[in-house]
Formats: sequence, structure tokens, C-alpha cells
Amino acid sequence: MTLLGVVVYLELNVAHSLPRVLEHYLHAFGLYSFVGFLMDGPGAVAVEALGLQLVPTFDQPWLSSSLSDFWGRRWNITTSSVLRTLIYDPIVDGALINPRHRTSAGCPLTPAGSRDQRAQEPQGPVKEGRREGARREKEPPKGSKPSLWRQQLGLHATFLTSGLIHEYTAWNVSGLNKWHWKWTLFFYAQAPLMTAEWLVRKALRRAGVPGLPRWLSTIATLAVLEALAYHLFFGFVDDDCDLTSRMVNAVGANFKGALESAGPLLSMVGFGGLAAK
Repeated sequence: MTLLGVVVYLELNVAHSLPRVLEHYLHAFGLYSFVGFLMDGPGAVAVEALGLQLVPTFDQPWLSSSLSDFWGRRWNITTSSVLRTLIYDPIVDGALINPRHRTSAGCPLTPAGSRDQRAQEPQGPVKEGRREGARREKEPPKGSKPSLWRQQLGLHATFLTSGLIHEYTAWNVSGLNKWHWKWTLFFYAQAPLMTAEWLVRKALRRAGVPGLPRWLSTIATLAVLEALAYHLFFGFVDDDCDLTSRMVNAVGANFKGALESAGPLLSMVGFGGLAAK
């Protein structure tokens, strides 16, 4: 929440004087802090109240060393997991549920190592034979690796779906009378770029050429993302619908209202000046 407040302050007072690229990175931090506050805030309550362990929404996306690292492991992990489960995996596996994760019909699941299970478990060679059979059942059969075209179809379908969802959200929030398709193109373009990224890494490994240093890979990744987002993502919200300033003003007004409501409490601890701003 503190980070969100700092970003909103910078957006309202500093962003207009920054170069366009730096302004876009400030927008990205604003989006990061806003979505993180919306999703991790309630998550923190669930962790405290119910003792649950939840996956954080972000994992330091500014350290991404590739597009695959950014979209698959660092940026909006919750949405990435949902899209993988509902779009990518069913296409790649050819089923909504991975066949390797299914249990045999008529075999009820029991907690591993339960008392009843240990009491009925055979000993000696029979036990070892069953263990070997169970191990073979768990192993994926030879030739079960998904084909490259399935993986590519799943990858392109996933990012196309993500783009369409974002496009609908932008259209619904912005109040525009038509779709501009820029967000759809921004997200869908990630699929061929990730494929090219994978092919280049594979070719370099075969040629025995060492990859880029981590810091250089991170700079290159962030540069590619900004090059695409310049017109298609941030350009849309800044120039086509002025969505950025509307969101910043709305969040800023909410912060101001919250500070004014907390004025007496802030005055008691010596921060009354915050509520007056």
C-alpha cells in the first residue's frame, strides 16, 4: 500500500516531466503496486485468519531474464496459472485434466502413510513388486511428450485469450465505442517472440555459444517489453483513452479520503500533516 501511495504521488506530481520511456516504467510500477494491493491485500488476511499459504501475485518482475521468465514465473502469477490450467494444458495434453494426474477407477485415495494403509501393505518381494508397478504407472509412457505443434498452439491460444480478455476490460473501463485491438496485439505478440527466444537459445546451446549475462538478459527483456508496450499498451491508455490519468486521479482521491478519515489518528502519532495535504 505504501508503494502504491508513492507511485500515485509520483504519477500526479512528477510523471509529466519524465521522458516517455521512464513514464511508462512508472506506469508499470503503478500497475504492479495496484494489482498487488488488490490481490495480495485480501490474501494477507486469508493467510492470517485461516493459516493458508498463498502464492504471491508477483515475484520481482523487474529481474526477469527472458519473456518466458516474465510471463510464466514473475508477472501476475495468479492469472498466468489460471490461463495455463484452462487454455494451455488442455490443448497440450488433449484433455481438460492431465491424463498423468488421473487416478484409476475403483481405487479410492487414502492419505499417504495412514494407519490402515500400513496395516494392509504387504511385505517382502510382493511389496517391492507393487512398488515397482506403482512407479511404472506414475511414469509417463514413452512418446507421451507433447508435440511441438501442440505446444505452439497452446502458447498462441493462451496469449490470444489473454489479449482478448484485456481488450474487453479496456473497452469496458474506457467507455470507447469500439475495440482498438492494441492490447490484443500486444499480448498475442508475446507468443511468437517467446518462440523465437526459445529457438535462439536452443541454437546457441547447440553451437556451444554461452548465453548473455543475467544482467544483460534482464535489460534486453525489459527493453523488448517496453518497445512493444510503447504504442500498443501504454500508448493506448495514455493517448487513445486517457485511462492512466483517470485511474491515477481516482486512486489519488481515495488515498486523500483515507488520509482525511485517519486525520485524528495520524495527529496522535505526529503525522497530522499527511492528512492536510
